[in-house]
Order: sequence, then C-alpha cells, then structure tokens
Amino acid sequence: MASQSDLEKLVGKALLDAAFRNWLFTDPVAAAASIGVALTPEQANAIKGLGPQVGNNIADYVNKPVGQLVLNLWGASAVE
Repeated sequence: MASQSDLEKLVGKALLDAAFRNWLFTDPVAAAASIGVALTPEQANAIKGLGPQVGNNIADYVNKPVGQLVLNLWGASAVE
C-alpha cells in the first residue's frame, strides 16, 4: 500500500512529466513501480477511474505561470 509520502511522490512526478502521467493512467501499477511506489489494486483502480483528462487538466493548471493564474481568477486574459 502506498503511503502518503509515496502518493505525493507519484502525484509530483505525474504533474511534471506528461509521458509518465499518460503511463500512470494506462498502467498505474507499472508506472508507480518505476519510481519505487507499490499501489494496492484499490489505489490503482482509483487512479484509472480518474482518467487521463483529469490528470492533464490538473497539470495544465499547476504548470501555468503564476501571473496567468491570477488573471484567470480575475476573469481576464493574458496580455501578449
């Protein structure tokens, strides 16, 4: 069973690495094992249940520059 710290490691890797994120949603057990995290079947099913689009949406949001996030919160668009 993955601990809280293992899950944080897994989420961090998934947020920063798109290829890993895609692998995680298709084969969570193998992807997690590749970074030393052992998932239970329940944890793996929960990850699969989220689907890759949820992971991509979260990663897109987290990886945006802070200024863009502030503008989005205010309903404005970035000035180019």
